[in-house]
Amino acid sequence: MQYTITKKIAKHGSQSIIVIPRILESELKPGTIAKITIDVLQKPKVFLDTKDQDGFFSVIEKTI
Repeated sequence: MQYTITKKIAKHGSQSIIVIPRILESELKPGTIAKITIDVLQKPKVFLDTKDQDGFFSVIEKTI
């Protein structure tokens, strides 16, 4: 069987993880071998607070 899912990467402690939807639990039991291909669709954005020369704060959006 083949499934296509689009997921946001989650965090578990210091590791990034992909959580498999519960609806696939019966198909993907422990011990099942699955081929996983990852296509990065969008990188996370970081918001930086900066102070300009007049002392005003600006928020800058940066894609990492």
